[in-house]
Amino acid sequence: MIAKKISIFVSYAGLDDEVPAGTSIDKGFVTFFREQLKFALCQKGPPRVEVWYDKARIERGEQFNPKIAEGLQDADLLVVVLSRNWLDSKNCQNELEIFADRWKAESLSDRRNRIVVVGRQHIDLDKRPDLLRDQVGYLFYKRNKDDKILEEQPFYDFGKVQSDDYYTTLALLSEYIWRRAKEFQLNIGEIKEPEEPAAPEAGPAKLVEVAPATVSPPNGRSVFLSKPADDMRPAYERLVKELQGKGFSVEPDPDAEMPRNSGALAFIEEALAKSEAAVHLLGEKPGFAPDDANLDRIVKLQLTCAAKRAEAADPNAALPFHRIIWAPKILDDGVGNADDRGRDPFAVLARFDRQLPSDKIVGSVLTHFAEFLLQRLAIAAPQRPAGWHSNPEAVKRIYLYHTESDSEFAFKLADALHPSAVELIFPAFDGDDNGKLRIHRQNLDDCDVVAVCWASANEVWAKGAAQELSEWERLRRKQPFSRRAVVAGPPPNNRKSKRALSYIFPPTQIDVVVDLVNGTEPTIDVLRELDPDAASVARAAQ
Repeated sequence: MIAKKISIFVSYAGLDDEVPAGTSIDKGFVTFFREQLKFALCQKGPPRVEVWYDKARIERGEQFNPKIAEGLQDADLLVVVLSRNWLDSKNCQNELEIFADRWKAESLSDRRNRIVVVGRQHIDLDKRPDLLRDQVGYLFYKRNKDDKILEEQPFYDFGKVQSDDYYTTLALLSEYIWRRAKEFQLNIGEIKEPEEPAAPEAGPAKLVEVAPATVSPPNGRSVFLSKPADDMRPAYERLVKELQGKGFSVEPDPDAEMPRNSGALAFIEEALAKSEAAVHLLGEKPGFAPDDANLDRIVKLQLTCAAKRAEAADPNAALPFHRIIWAPKILDDGVGNADDRGRDPFAVLARFDRQLPSDKIVGSVLTHFAEFLLQRLAIAAPQRPAGWHSNPEAVKRIYLYHTESDSEFAFKLADALHPSAVELIFPAFDGDDNGKLRIHRQNLDDCDVVAVCWASANEVWAKGAAQELSEWERLRRKQPFSRRAVVAGPPPNNRKSKRALSYIFPPTQIDVVVDLVNGTEPTIDVLRELDPDAASVARAAQ
């Protein structure tokens, strides 16, 4: 038995690995970075991590090296050396898309967590591709906010390390990658060494059973996904898998055929009545025409039915019923042939139906549209009211998740909560890494409330802990957390201000942030933030 090697693909622009002409410098930023990262990971021991990158990159070329595609298909993690040159490179954008597509069976957040940003230059979050907007990344430069002339100070420039911060940042990056590699290794386990294939026996061919795709438990939410014309059938099937993989019910039933007579109208309206939003896929074809002169072809018919529902929706609702329309600028025929002349998504919609003020119209590639759709549905998720448990008086289990360096802060919090009717759960620090990870996962599975205790730990750890809580289904829990919280403690800094905390921990990951940054001693009142029901039980018992 041998352990599978974990592979990292380094995506970079060739111009970022150039060296000054007429000098003895032979190592650009990327070459030096790869060598240092490889060394740092080797020093940490197993699991072994392979750092792959292309040494013969063609900058701005039309060709896409097949070896690059092979490296991406084998990669467990993608490291993006982010710079203005990277943003300007079509090949780099292509690498990101191929990697995302390689892991398309995973959830959106899992795919994002497989991508690590290494900042060579400052790029505003809103100018990055969608997959790179949820992380600051590991920055190999320092910004001079007061210096209008020299905005950035690179840690590595002209073939030399210009600041010790280079090695500090590299150490943090290598530690993060190594921990992720251990998680991958734990999930994969060991694999058998390849054996010589046996000679085939004569006889009838046998069907190979394929394991069914993983589908999350139902989340109680339904989305109308319009039945497509033939040219959008592959995209439809992909989105069915994406939505069902997140626990959504797809209406109408993907396995049900739409009636080809006057019954089509009732079929559509019944599905819309069950749904919180309508998703429409617009290619070039209008779809079949029902055997009823009063009904439009199916693409337009579904759009007009959804429009009536949207116009009748309650405007005061948190997110009223609306249409989400995908009209890709570049239309692929499903077998790899793309019309690269480009389409205007708004003009495409106009051919089928009028535009509504509430419509969301997207013209990106399918991978990006699927991400946009799942993000929008996540934002629209109804907030769970306090006390969603069937038995509010049951003893609640609160997991005080923290690093070893924040143990004292976590124990102070525990002392304040101990008199209440709650059970406290703690991580383990003494033992092997696999054992500690198993206990952490069991704690996440067993608890009602998880409180990320962030005092002296670094921000990367706190952000990673919060991101882990964004999808309870992926953690294999039977139900959502009653509450996900961050309890922020001292020392104070500009990343722990009230304003910063509200942005660092979005509501898709964290329900409440408890601010103890200025050294306020925790009291039983903290319990009201972590679990109002448990606080009510505690007050009644006093």
